[in-house]
Amino acid sequence: ITKELCERMNGQIKIFSKQGKGSAFTFCLPVESLSEEKLFLYDLELIQTVIKRTKLNALVVDDQAISHIVLTNFLNRLGINVCDVAENGLIAYEKFSKMRRHLDIVTMDLEMPEMDGKQSAAKIRELEKERKLIPCFLVIVSGNCSESEIKECLDKNGKIRADAFLKKPTSIDELCRVISEHFTRSYLS
Repeated sequence: ITKELCERMNGQIKIFSKQGKGSAFTFCLPVESLSEEKLFLYDLELIQTVIKRTKLNALVVDDQAISHIVLTNFLNRLGINVCDVAENGLIAYEKFSKMRRHLDIVTMDLEMPEMDGKQSAAKIRELEKERKLIPCFLVIVSGNCSESEIKECLDKNGKIRADAFLKKPTSIDELCRVISEHFTRSYLS
């Protein structure tokens, strides 16, 4: 049956066998490579299943309590554990630097008192480099930003080096999309 299926798809199957050792079966099929867009997973149930198995940890940074509630709820619904929240960039940096467990995701507002999101994100990136940590997935979640600010945040050679930018108010679908794109790209690299 397998041989027939392979041949119907213009492929081949080969069998290698050694008595007393076992057999190995390989097959080759001519297929078109998928575009990067088709590789991304947007099925919320599938993403939740994958994320729950990977046990991702997150930090939510925003000066608005309602944003803590909304983003924590979204992340929890995706199966991501929110370890902590921070009210401003300084507290976020301090919590990040003292965190005993690895943080996989940080959501960061830009406009906050004490230390803004840009400064905090830059300091977190410096700390990751200094300690040779695997960089977290840094998502800027902010409103009232110009295109130049968004580009500055996403510049891979800049200080902030955010991985994604979401405008407020965001949705679980948008958060799901950027997380899916990032982790799909990471696992396929």
